[in-house]
Amino acid sequence: MSIKSEFVDWKQHPITKRVFAGLQEQEQNLSEQLIESAGINPAEDRFKSGYIAALRDVYLIRLDDEEGTN
Repeated sequence: MSIKSEFVDWKQHPITKRVFAGLQEQEQNLSEQLIESAGINPAEDRFKSGYIAALRDVYLIRLDDEEGTN
């Protein structure tokens, strides 16, 4: 089995899909919190923005992001 096919299988696995859905839900919640309280605490705004970016990095992972790494 190739790495590409294993990656595709992993992304299609029900557990992976549930984890990614949870990450997307968490992103949505943080985005809503950020919209409601933006500007009150700039440090917290930056933290939430970074957290949202990190969540997206995980659930939007692509095989070409990982090619060339072992």
